[in-house]
Amino acid sequence: MATSATTDSISYEIKQYIKPESLKREFDVNISRTKTTIHVLQWNVLAQALSYTKGNFVRVTDDIVDFDTRKWRILEQIIIRRPDLCALQEIFAALDLEHKPTSNKIVFIGTHFKSKKEFKTSRTYQAQAIVEYIRKNYSTRQHVIVAGDFNGEIDEPFYSEFLNFGLRSAYRTKMNDKEPSFTTWKFKGRDGTEREQCKAIDYIFYNPKGFTPKAILQFPNKSDIGPNALPSIHYPSDHLALEVVFDIEQ
Repeated sequence: MATSATTDSISYEIKQYIKPESLKREFDVNISRTKTTIHVLQWNVLAQALSYTKGNFVRVTDDIVDFDTRKWRILEQIIIRRPDLCALQEIFAALDLEHKPTSNKIVFIGTHFKSKKEFKTSRTYQAQAIVEYIRKNYSTRQHVIVAGDFNGEIDEPFYSEFLNFGLRSAYRTKMNDKEPSFTTWKFKGRDGTEREQCKAIDYIFYNPKGFTPKAILQFPNKSDIGPNALPSIHYPSDHLALEVVFDIEQ
């Protein structure tokens, strides 16, 4: 079953560094892996160059954001989720793949858009570049997935670029036309002032002619995470991973 992530497959070499236990998450429905399903995981894992406390993640300690601590939880989460396709950021990759059980050709793109409000136009250009890349190289393909940290909310033009091209957001499809309340939540500090950032900026877009989202990995509440937000002693990144189980249309 795809509903329960288990640590049974985690080796002792990894488990010994996972203390306390990691944040628990489950799918919204019970669903089995079949020959026509495909699991897609999207996650900004937090670059080490951005992983520091002073003037940044002001509510956590240095050991929590240290990569030697976080790397084991990152590896653990990927192993227990067992995705078929995995887009990681703060690590533009475009893959031309074949799903062997169905022989369908799949285009899988992982991306990371420029952050900050003043770069809204840059994010629009990035979306346009991806759309043009798909149109130019894969104009006849229906099995297209674009996953990433887009650093912008749904009211930005980049989001409409993907929708106008015919792609859809998997979480929005499954959540009655709404995106999650947040995919990143953190407290950052600048000039001695603490600022809370809590918003949905990570997405998995798909072509509805090629895929149907059947299950999504649910998001925790703030109370599940704790008052100091992310990253935390239970979770290694300031972004929560997205995961979708798609049924592949023939």
